Amino acid sequence: MPYAEMVADGASDDGDVFTEVLLEDGLVVAVAWMHAEERRPFAVVGGLTRDDADFVRACTGKWRR
Repeated sequence: MPYAEMVADGASDDGDVFTEVLLEDGLVVAVAWMHAEERRPFAVVGGLTRDDADFVRACTGKWRR
């Protein structure tokens, strides 16, 4: 889902939304965003702009509880 839609659906910019960027030569080439679910023991990945396996693995691995 688009980042703005995730926030409009109740995710907060005040701490429960996390973003990750992938840099190549100092330029952002991919972005991922997710939010924590307070009532659930997992986080919801809102979107990934690149399906590179290493980037996905790095994002989800960092966000696991």
